[in-house]
Amino acid sequence: MIVGVISDVHADSDRLNEVLNKISEYSPDSIIVAGDLTNKGSVEQVEDLLNEILGVSENTLFVFGNCDDPRLVDVIEELPGIGLHGSSFTIGEFEICGIGGSTPTPFSTPFEISEEELYLLGRASLNSVSRQSRVILLTHDAPRMTSLDLSYRGHVGSEAVRRLYLENSDRISLGICGHIHESPGRDLIGNVEVFNPGAVIDGRYLVLEISQKDEKDVLIRIVDCPWI
Repeated sequence: MIVGVISDVHADSDRLNEVLNKISEYSPDSIIVAGDLTNKGSVEQVEDLLNEILGVSENTLFVFGNCDDPRLVDVIEELPGIGLHGSSFTIGEFEICGIGGSTPTPFSTPFEISEEELYLLGRASLNSVSRQSRVILLTHDAPRMTSLDLSYRGHVGSEAVRRLYLENSDRISLGICGHIHESPGRDLIGNVEVFNPGAVIDGRYLVLEISQKDEKDVLIRIVDCPWI
């Protein structure tokens, strides 16, 4: 399975189209969006951006980020693509479990939730799928104390996200986050490889090939990534 991974579009349609043109060269089976499609944008703006992404892959899954309007969660099922927030969806052999928003920031962004709420949403999402399922955990917030959550203020990621990985490392095959523009990269939490594709507004993205290794494990290969 070829997967395009993007995050932090922040309503920059021009940059989004540049990135999508590059990802489309690989004919992805799915595109996963790790939040911040807009800056508190309207339903119509979100629809327009999602339709652009759906033009590359009809299997487009997304969560909202801290800069998106939290009221969008109320209409998430009516939006193009597959929106996740404390819920899951099956793509191929994988269950994508998603949590939107972020823990509080110094900037008072629209969609901020507590560590406890984020953890409970994550647990609900993971509990909605079979324990035998291969899980891709999709969050906007980055796991704390990794190379993926480093900003100019130090480690600013979520303890709840980190806890979800540590408590479910036997179930999660791959992790995807966004949020921290300064820290695109990959890191291990337990035995789970987690990726932050970087921000679309910086021209960053990720294309992964995911294949079955055995009954429990998968192989993850980076196909294209401009920051490596």
